[in-house]
Amino acid sequence: MLRIGLVTQSYHPVRGGVGEHVHHLALALLRRGHQVTVLTGRVPDTDSWSERDALRHPPVAEGAKELIQAGGRIERVGTTRTLSFNGASVSVVVEPGLGFGLARLDRRAFDLIHVHSPFEPLLPIAAMTYFDATKVATFHSAGRHPWGYVPFLPVLAPVAARLAARIAVSRTAREHVRRFFPGEYHLVPNGVDLRGFRRSAAVGSSDASAESPSSPIRILALGRLDPRKGHGVLLDALSLLAECGDVPSWELRIVGSGPLESTLREHAAVSRLPVRFLGTVDDAQRRDEYECADLFVAPATHGESFGIVLLEALAAGLPVLASSIPGYVDVLSPSNAGRVVAPGDAAAWARALGDLLVDATARRELGEKGAAYAEQYSWTRIADQVENVYQLALAREGRRVRSAHSTVQVVPERSRA
Repeated sequence: MLRIGLVTQSYHPVRGGVGEHVHHLALALLRRGHQVTVLTGRVPDTDSWSERDALRHPPVAEGAKELIQAGGRIERVGTTRTLSFNGASVSVVVEPGLGFGLARLDRRAFDLIHVHSPFEPLLPIAAMTYFDATKVATFHSAGRHPWGYVPFLPVLAPVAARLAARIAVSRTAREHVRRFFPGEYHLVPNGVDLRGFRRSAAVGSSDASAESPSSPIRILALGRLDPRKGHGVLLDALSLLAECGDVPSWELRIVGSGPLESTLREHAAVSRLPVRFLGTVDDAQRRDEYECADLFVAPATHGESFGIVLLEALAAGLPVLASSIPGYVDVLSPSNAGRVVAPGDAAAWARALGDLLVDATARRELGEKGAAYAEQYSWTRIADQVENVYQLALAREGRRVRSAHSTVQVVPERSRA
């Protein structure tokens, strides 16, 4: 049993890919008998400094309650702020309260801290400096401008030297960071909660709209309405598709909110497109949208190192149409469960959408392949791999994990093909 601290700047009630990754990894590690604490920032307008406080506040309780009831803890230090970077919104934990929050914690509270996005200011770096524990990091990012590391190399190099092991969620994420911080990186992907996204027997692998030929085909897009997510390109493509008129009726359902929402709403209204903006939804509504959809689209133009929503769509048995950016290709190319389109090319997207809208058989076959492929991304399997990295890291520092669960051998990166 290990005392593990998972450090993340993004966590409930702030929704994001890294926060979801940390949440489900924490649950998997708890099931394996470890003590797990999520170390993150305090969210403005809540008083959730501890797990006790978190349960009193509905905005925090939805995500935190599951972790706490499973035996986990949440420690909130500093204040979470949302900033724009790399065409998206990112969470950063800053003062006030960061230094005080860390100081009230025991430096030796953990055997191991696992820091996510370790080179982001300020919480990850502060945690790696403060705690006397074995340090492991997961790199999630892949941006257009990796040269942003350059001015900070003198500061970040000593931080990188503290790491006993490094994980990257994809080849794209690994190559993004390795050019500046060379070394061994273990490839451990994001996972997916298979129980939460498997389609019910009533829906199965057939189209949700198949029972009623007059029902429009439901196209689902899920993600924050930021520039890099490509929703504008998607609407341009659907405008082109609407002009040809030679496709079945369809409806686009967009889950998410963000700075481009008003612009996108105006675009859809002017073009008279059947688009529904659903805003931010809870987990149950999110699952319902996957359950009722016929096609999932991910039109991001850049900056995605993996794409957790792709895994969710595959697990839900949905055919996936995504941009051919490296992080998405890493997920889809081994599976043959999706199709990719050049990012930012509205005409190409219109053609690809048209092909899938008229071909129910192709949609069904892609969905069946995706559901089978997603099995390898179960959080049980991902936790196997992460725990093996923990073993390697602790062994390097003269420590060892006492667990009977580890079954997956982690191969050093230099030994991989």
